[in-house]
Amino acid sequence: MTVMNITPVIERKALALAEKQGMSLDALIEQALVRILEDELDAAAVEEALRDYDPSKNVPLDEVMKRLGLER
Repeated sequence: MTVMNITPVIERKALALAEKQGMSLDALIEQALVRILEDELDAAAVEEALRDYDPSKNVPLDEVMKRLGLER
């Protein structure tokens, strides 16, 4: 169990959203944290992919379609 202090305004908004979505405040906060963590992992993966990106290895769409036997 983790305890945290949030402002009354944020608490009211979070409680209203939790009620609207039919979940507890704890579930709403956990869902929000999971999304934040997933976003961070996604951002790290994008940064790594961009570091490894080499535009000289791009293949034009027409060439891809030709290789796959999907010529127009």
